[in-house]
Amino acid sequence: MSRIPAERAVALRAFSRYIGSREGRDHMKLNGYVSETPVVVAHEDEAVSSVMSRVQKTGHIPVLVCVHFPARTADLEFIELRPASEPSREHLPTGGSSTIGMLVDFFAGSEERFTFSVSAEITAVRLEPATV
Repeated sequence: MSRIPAERAVALRAFSRYIGSREGRDHMKLNGYVSETPVVVAHEDEAVSSVMSRVQKTGHIPVLVCVHFPARTADLEFIELRPASEPSREHLPTGGSSTIGMLVDFFAGSEERFTFSVSAEITAVRLEPATV
């Protein structure tokens, strides 16, 4: 069994506290997520490619990604990832050094859909930030 990096373990504990709270469960339900919804938890500094690899391994569509920003007041942010229904002409470049935190910050405040490419087309939708 592989060892979970320390930062991801902290992120998992933050998500566990959040989802264990009434506020967290209500937020998830309000956004249409049920107990069977797959969630990939990541630390803000994890590479986009690493997170996308874990998303693809779930075998589910869509997948909710919970990104932990430990230094922020609203320390959990959520994005929903799913394969794009059709190719887009515009792409958000994500290089090998791009982090999932950078991607979430790019989406901040937007309700638009964006398509970006890591190894496959993915559509992302930013949800309301959650507080733990």
